[in-house]
Amino acid sequence: MRLMSHATGFRQGNNNNTSFISRGSLIAAGVIFTAVVAGLTLVLHAYVMRSAEHDITTMLLQHKGVHQYVQHLAHPEMHALKAQREMSVSLYSPVLFSSSYMVRNMHALYNEERRKAGLPELYYKMAAENPRNPVNRADAMELELINRFNNDKSLHHVERIIEEKGQKFLYVATPFLANEKRCLACHGPRANAPAQLRQKYPGEGGFNEQPGRIRAIESLKAPLKGEWTIPVIAMAATSILGLLLAGLAFGNHKLKNAVDSRTRLLTAQSKELKESENHLHCVLNSIGDAVIAVNDQGVITRMNPEAARLSGMSPEKGAGMPLDYVFQIAHPANDGRRDNVLHPHLERTKAVYASLLADNAVSTFTLLSHTGEKFEVSCHSSKLIGAKPNADGWVLIFRDITAQKTLEARLRQSEKMDAIGNLAGGIAHDFNNMLSGILGASELLQDPNLPPEKSKIFIKMIDHSAVRAAELTKSLLTFSRRATPEFVHLNVHQLLTDTHRILERTLDKRIVIEMDLQATASTVYGNAALLENALLNLGINAGKAMPDGGRLAFRSWNSLGNSGENSPISLLNIDVSDTGCGIAPEHLPHIFEPFFTTRPADEGTGLGLAATYGAIVSHHGEITVQSVPQSGSCFTVSLPVAEGSEEPQIEEGSLPKKTGTVLVVDDEPIVRQTTCALFQHMGFDVIEASNGRDAVGQYIAHQQQIDLVFLDMSMPEMNGAECFREIRKINAAQKVIVGSGYSEDGQIQQMKAEGLSGFIAKPFRRADLARIVNEVYRP
Repeated sequence: MRLMSHATGFRQGNNNNTSFISRGSLIAAGVIFTAVVAGLTLVLHAYVMRSAEHDITTMLLQHKGVHQYVQHLAHPEMHALKAQREMSVSLYSPVLFSSSYMVRNMHALYNEERRKAGLPELYYKMAAENPRNPVNRADAMELELINRFNNDKSLHHVERIIEEKGQKFLYVATPFLANEKRCLACHGPRANAPAQLRQKYPGEGGFNEQPGRIRAIESLKAPLKGEWTIPVIAMAATSILGLLLAGLAFGNHKLKNAVDSRTRLLTAQSKELKESENHLHCVLNSIGDAVIAVNDQGVITRMNPEAARLSGMSPEKGAGMPLDYVFQIAHPANDGRRDNVLHPHLERTKAVYASLLADNAVSTFTLLSHTGEKFEVSCHSSKLIGAKPNADGWVLIFRDITAQKTLEARLRQSEKMDAIGNLAGGIAHDFNNMLSGILGASELLQDPNLPPEKSKIFIKMIDHSAVRAAELTKSLLTFSRRATPEFVHLNVHQLLTDTHRILERTLDKRIVIEMDLQATASTVYGNAALLENALLNLGINAGKAMPDGGRLAFRSWNSLGNSGENSPISLLNIDVSDTGCGIAPEHLPHIFEPFFTTRPADEGTGLGLAATYGAIVSHHGEITVQSVPQSGSCFTVSLPVAEGSEEPQIEEGSLPKKTGTVLVVDDEPIVRQTTCALFQHMGFDVIEASNGRDAVGQYIAHQQQIDLVFLDMSMPEMNGAECFREIRKINAAQKVIVGSGYSEDGQIQQMKAEGLSGFIAKPFRRADLARIVNEVYRP
């Protein structure tokens, strides 16, 4: 009994110890398992949130890319086609021009492809207060968010977790673009919208928007995938606290399945992202314009092959470089030398750039490539707002318009020559009349029996005819010249008088030209060639509108206008009216467009009124037109009146304040002899030379006594420019005046930069010569 009792006691104690160890292990295992399950739950929740955020970010960026493409590539191209009359001005189709329509339908197709791939659908809605399409009508939560974004413009997005029908979603809302002035073309008053747009949406939805108002938000939802596993794991953890090994095995199996599922999902998303990146790369490389992406620090992040061609730097080398280093702009007053004018606009901060990098900014400039080439470029820029912090930036689109600019210049010159062709007959007729008067008067002066009073009459006749011929030649050269003369104070009444004189010799004699110059202030600051061309174009167009004759009237008058700063300015107005066939109402909005014409191809290029419009705008003026078919037209030009007056003219009898010895160089004997006589009459001693080479020899021989050199430009053996430079080599301080009947402005400007003292156009009077000599010797 005692042994049995001891044995029994031993077994009892051993069993108790075993139970104690087993309970401790289970408690420890349970604590560890619970911690593991809690940790896995937190990790899984974070992963689910990150996955949903990634889905929304990817979807939002794709949709913004579509909006940017439509608004900054498709819309400008549409407007360009409208301007070129390749498409109807009122054409509107949401399939082609509405980025919202495109995004909505693209998203539906995108969800269809996700279903095929076994992925859950993503929710997207362009939620609007006043939508055109009912599917876009904002619900109560979305309306509250729209008001919130409008009240707080610094708010860029709202993120929250919502639950619908037992399913949790990550919800994100971002504001769509605020209304700008250009948006009101389709979202302003309904009556102003394109006809197709009004037909497509008969209601008031989408219309009557206000500038600056955020009318819609992008409303997005992504399901929190895998959220269902959290309660399952928690229940499993509770049920297997007493079954440690089985629970661990079950948990390990579930974790492995979850990891495999997430791995497959990440692999699919990575593949999709890579395909999207490849697609974007192909699209950028296929675009004919230069596309440059810049971050908010002004550093290039991406550029396509066309951008590489314009910059002369490969995309790989350009990426990571400052924009103002890769793309350098030539300053117009710097002879094409590099001038990093982009640099002041790249402040290296997150502030919005003031000039080139401004949202929807458009500019044109000359771009200098690193290979030495020069391109005329137009630039369109757009602001990018990234989904992540510090991800903002810009997209710049450079279009090479070099060939276009060259063609426009040639066409403008062609238009001038076409106008000259119209003037040629009248000019030839007028020249012959003047030459007849000169020849007749000179023959009569040779009569020894001619009374002195008659001689004076014939001398004045020759003088008057020569002056008229000189003025006519000057008008023709000014009208046809390529270079742009400097702006000076001009008497527009004198320009109108000159225009009247030319048109009298050019237009049909059945057309009566009337002048009514009522303006008391007629001085403007401008370019005589441009303004005279504009007036001649208006007069010639009026003549063509009256093939059977009629009345052409020029009238000037003054009025007050607004300078844009709420201060009145004085305006000089010029009415050019005719009694011709008039302009059809449907053509009036287009008459100033380049190449627009209603005449046959052999009767004009359509650039006359476009050139006139450009000339008036360059003088800070404006031109308007009123016309009634079969009753005539009236063009009104308004120009700011200039302060001051015209340059004072030297009096006929004025003589130079300084004389001396002048070397006169001209290959035409009659011109040389006349010029020498004029200088001698003013008190100069004269040395003659018949060409440039002779002049250099004469200068070497008489250098010490020569005070002034008067050079012709066009001469055999050595022309005026070459002679000028040879003389300047001998004496860099020598005063030289050039006289010429015709010369390129660029050549004269270059000689002035090299030290030319003055220039006088031939023919000239003694007073003109005295004036230029006085200017040369002016202290």
